[in-house]
Amino acid sequence: MPGEPNQLQTALSGDPNHRLQLALDAGQFGVWEWDLATGAVSWTNRVFELFGLSPGDFEPTLEAFTELVVEEHRATVQATIARTLEAGEPYRVQFRANHSDGDERWLEAWGEVVREPGDQPVGMIGLVADVSVRLAVEQERTDLLVKERIARTEAEAGRQRLDFLAQAFKAIGSSLDLESTTQRVLRVLVPDVSDWAAIYLRRDNVIVPAGATHRDPEADRALKALIDAFPVDESTEGGVGEVLRTNAPILGADPPDDVLDQYELTDEQLRQIELIGIDSYITVPLIHQGAAIGAIALGVGGEDRAYGTGDLELVEQIADRAAMAFRNAILFEERASIARVLQRSLLPAALPAIAGVEVAGKYASAGGGLDVGGDFYDMFQIDEERYGLAIGDVSGKGHEAAAVTALTRHTIRATALLRKRPSNVLRAVNEVLLEQSAEDRFCTAVYGVVRPNGTGCEIAIALAGHVPPVVARADGRIEEIRSSGVLLGMYPDPEFEDRTVVLGPGDTLVLYTDGLTDVKVGDGMLGRDWIRDELAVTHKLSVAEIVAGLADNVARSGGVLVDDVAILALQIPRRD
Repeated sequence: MPGEPNQLQTALSGDPNHRLQLALDAGQFGVWEWDLATGAVSWTNRVFELFGLSPGDFEPTLEAFTELVVEEHRATVQATIARTLEAGEPYRVQFRANHSDGDERWLEAWGEVVREPGDQPVGMIGLVADVSVRLAVEQERTDLLVKERIARTEAEAGRQRLDFLAQAFKAIGSSLDLESTTQRVLRVLVPDVSDWAAIYLRRDNVIVPAGATHRDPEADRALKALIDAFPVDESTEGGVGEVLRTNAPILGADPPDDVLDQYELTDEQLRQIELIGIDSYITVPLIHQGAAIGAIALGVGGEDRAYGTGDLELVEQIADRAAMAFRNAILFEERASIARVLQRSLLPAALPAIAGVEVAGKYASAGGGLDVGGDFYDMFQIDEERYGLAIGDVSGKGHEAAAVTALTRHTIRATALLRKRPSNVLRAVNEVLLEQSAEDRFCTAVYGVVRPNGTGCEIAIALAGHVPPVVARADGRIEEIRSSGVLLGMYPDPEFEDRTVVLGPGDTLVLYTDGLTDVKVGDGMLGRDWIRDELAVTHKLSVAEIVAGLADNVARSGGVLVDDVAILALQIPRRD
């Protein structure tokens, strides 16, 4: 009925102490009291239970209680009680206590001073509860938060590492030039990974330093001085030599004395080592197809900096990519070197010295000189009165084009001794190419016979499908020498037209291949008109300056060579 008390109200309407006890039991609190005058300590049954004790077997005293507190927390509890008595403020303390079952429990105690009417403390009273479960849950939550932060940090570090490696791999692999590749690898390592780094490569079974750098200029000089002073071989221990011998990396700190002793270092060299900083270092091999083609050494200075296995793993990943880049660069360098040697064999070692005639030649390779081109020029003495000049362009590139180039050039030289007319020499070359060269190889060429006469020279000349030579007269007039003639190596019994050109003082004859005109500029080609314009301006210069100017104009125009260029020019000096 309305207004009548319910069961809960009825249960709580009695003794207030009963209600308090219900609340303490619900919270699983134990109550304790300490009488300062007598030193007596009283515990409720709940307090005994917290320690796994029974009232009949244990007499609670302050000393007995503190003995139950683990030694690690005992001083803290004692200091807290003393501070509360002195200051009169309530206290709250957590501590671990020994349980009768041999385990330890986390307890939390609250207490405050009881005072008589004169404000004199007469005792303390308080509560105690087992908080092991709560603290375990809180610790688990804290651990999870820590693990989450660690995982987030590791994930971010991993992402940054992947980004770094992606940029590093892109930089390392973006060049086929050996020097450029070396510098790119060094820039990847210093200063982001190390204070200093040095790269060694195995070249012709000799270990040579490819490059080194230090973030500090003075230490950089010291590093390079030490590298120059101590060649590396595989018998040395504890460094590049050992890594190349074993194919195994080294992760170390402060090189051992026995390793340093093998070098018999001077005081200055010891100072240089100190300046460089080798407190922690890594040396890794550059492995290609199971063999070490070189090694990278790097390090940091400072006692608070040390490499770990994670750093070693990072450096090894960089070294794997660098090894591939170095191998490609070495192969490119070797191939380019072979191409340069072969190309030089297709050009005259030196142009002849002709009384009253100045001669200059130039060859420029497109595509970095990796392949042998088919362009050539030549000038040679036929007899006491005559000199032969030739320029040509064999189709294609590579060793097959080089073979046709060599065949053409040497056939011209050999036939020039037997046939006087340039047209007949070209016919002989055509016959040889038809007999000995591949069907898809042909050649354009110009051949001429130069006969100096004391005041100038007379040149008999014939063309085989080649771009017309140009004459720059002393007065600035520009003439093209045109004559009929087909490509060499294409048709049997071709006809070639002989022309005669007379050069006087100040006149210059320029022969060139179409690589000089087929220069890509924007969406078009440079063309031939610029050569006439260039010679109209430069015709008063020396023959060497004219040739250099023609070659340099390609760079000045912003164009890109798409074919090799050969230039041959001769000039009668002015008599000013």
